[in-house]
Amino acid sequence: MPRPNYDFDHPIFKTKRNWLLYAKEHVDLWDLQENSDVIEWTVQSTVGSLEIPTVYHVTYHLRTITGIDAEAQPIYGDRHVMELTIPTRYPLVPASIFMRTDVWHPNIQSVGRFKGKICGNVNSYGIDYSLRQLVLRVGEILQYKNYLADFVPPYPEDPKVAEWVKAYGEPRNIVNRKEGIFTDDQPLIRPIVRAAVPPPADTPVRSEMDRPEDKPAPQIRIGKRTQVPDPPRRTIRIGGNHAKQDKS
Repeated sequence: MPRPNYDFDHPIFKTKRNWLLYAKEHVDLWDLQENSDVIEWTVQSTVGSLEIPTVYHVTYHLRTITGIDAEAQPIYGDRHVMELTIPTRYPLVPASIFMRTDVWHPNIQSVGRFKGKICGNVNSYGIDYSLRQLVLRVGEILQYKNYLADFVPPYPEDPKVAEWVKAYGEPRNIVNRKEGIFTDDQPLIRPIVRAAVPPPADTPVRSEMDRPEDKPAPQIRIGKRTQVPDPPRRTIRIGGNHAKQDKS
């Protein structure tokens, strides 16, 4: 997929300011996909003649829990799809996200009318944070690096899963973010490998004979020992008599 090539001086962006932000988010998400081995997306809906994406299906190729069996043991999956929709009034109205595939997580609804709803505190995304950061946050949620299972504000999205995490998952070390126990530990963004910088051409090459360990150790001259004189004797008066005491 080629990198999006928008002309940000296009007249349409002068009248459709929100489309300008859509386009910039598109470029940002493209860069994320190019630098990740576990995240990819496809466009589901666009707007205008420039076909700027407004709906994405983001796929995460990582290991997470998709449910539990009759004995409360976790069932795992390694492909998970999230739908991300940019509303017309974005960023004043945050992007909506929900999981299209099954996920067993205390901050994602696992059943019912709102199945797939993600509680990611997304109200600031678009204003203070980009959609790229939102996609990465959901990735950490799926990896169980980020979850809330305690019944404190803002509260778990799925109480049943939260109870399982506290009563079963954490005691058995299936997941425990405080202890660094996750369902997946792959980097969401590919680590940057920097090539070694060769020394300048005029840098002299040190031979084997120049190694510091081959040089003779420096000799330290130790002078004559200084004789310290004995301390002077002192007289201690005891009951009118004088007694001499050596200081040892």
